[in-house]
Amino acid sequence: MPLMSPDNEHCAVLVPDRQIATMDLRKPNSFKMWPSQQGMISALAYSPDGRFLASAAEDGTIAIWDVSTRCHVLTLSTKQFPLPTMERMRGGSLDIPHSIAFSPDGTRLLVGCSGGQGLFLWKLPSGEPDRPFQWPAGEKHYGFTFVAISPSGQTCL
Repeated sequence: MPLMSPDNEHCAVLVPDRQIATMDLRKPNSFKMWPSQQGMISALAYSPDGRFLASAAEDGTIAIWDVSTRCHVLTLSTKQFPLPTMERMRGGSLDIPHSIAFSPDGTRLLVGCSGGQGLFLWKLPSGEPDRPFQWPAGEKHYGFTFVAISPSGQTCL
């Protein structure tokens, strides 16, 4: 699914071989390929100011890219968060990112995953984990296909 930049002048898409391609919609034939990411990319999001593009991969990594240079600037991982006891006993996280969203001010990145914790929040630009969302003991959840942050930045959906 194509992703429009906040200024509506660029479009980002996922292409085979774990790559991102962007196009300047004001210029014909301006298709540009980006470097590959380690895992299969499952989600993309532009920062509110359009300067950065985040890509989430099925291996639990999230790459932050500088849009103007197409250079990788930061890597985040769902493995940065402490694991619940059962997952620690299994030897790892089951979290596969399916959706990502920047906060309106660009200072947080929310990632929705299937399995495991389900939701993760990071502080930007440091990449420091903010907090995993904890589920009440015994309560089941099935992950998050889509995530969003309200315009006020106070509510996650």
